[in-house]
Amino acid sequence: MRPIKIYCALVLMTSLLFSIGALFIPNEFIQVSFMVSPAMLALCVSFFDKQRPWLALGWQPNFRYWPHIIFHLAAVIVVLLLVSYGMGHLNFNKKSFEKFFELTTLTSLIVGVLLNTGEEAGWRGYLFPSLLREKGWWPAIFWTTLIWWLWHLPFMAVLQWQRLGYIHWLAQIIQLISLLPVSVIFGIWMTKSESFWVIGFAHQLINFMNKWFLGLEHSSKTPLFFKDRDFIFLYSTENGILGILAMVALATLLYKKYGEKFNS
Repeated sequence: MRPIKIYCALVLMTSLLFSIGALFIPNEFIQVSFMVSPAMLALCVSFFDKQRPWLALGWQPNFRYWPHIIFHLAAVIVVLLLVSYGMGHLNFNKKSFEKFFELTTLTSLIVGVLLNTGEEAGWRGYLFPSLLREKGWWPAIFWTTLIWWLWHLPFMAVLQWQRLGYIHWLAQIIQLISLLPVSVIFGIWMTKSESFWVIGFAHQLINFMNKWFLGLEHSSKTPLFFKDRDFIFLYSTENGILGILAMVALATLLYKKYGEKFNS
């Protein structure tokens, strides 16, 4: 357990340092460094962890799992948009549609996968499998979720302050709740694929669908299918009650199909 504790302490300390840096020197280099820090620290710690050496972190891309990820997350978007249509909230946003084609490029998507893989090489490549080995399925899910959230907390607070002019503490607490079903989903996909690239891809898709389709609380962008940002706390899988329930439903379905054997 000692390497795991060292890793957790290091990621939380570096998160605080990057957050302070972003507060006084806001630039993309600090944000990129922050995002890849879990992977860099995992590489360092895994050199001294005989139970989870760096070569065993999950380097193979396993592309055959990627369509599986796309199908499940696309289903989440479709269900939420159908619900929003049924509730009379759906409203096509022409300005966001134009921005979507202006800003969404193959390069931006590849960079997004690489940056999110920088997170997931740490969380799902090192931390979760190490905790799974030591503590079992549900303790590994719980502690990974908690460390993941605590790592985000100070940096997200800085982003909110810079972009919105205030810190939305309720959104931070809601995010802790939203990360739990995502941790279950990612834990199952990681255990099946044994590839942090698969999880980095899934992480990027979730960020992408929230940013453009459902809404992100700390983003200034208005989603494609809503006239304003008022519905973010309803449909976003990060901060919205219906979005979180959709991810809980997906986590439940995947766990019933695959998870019980991991818990045995």
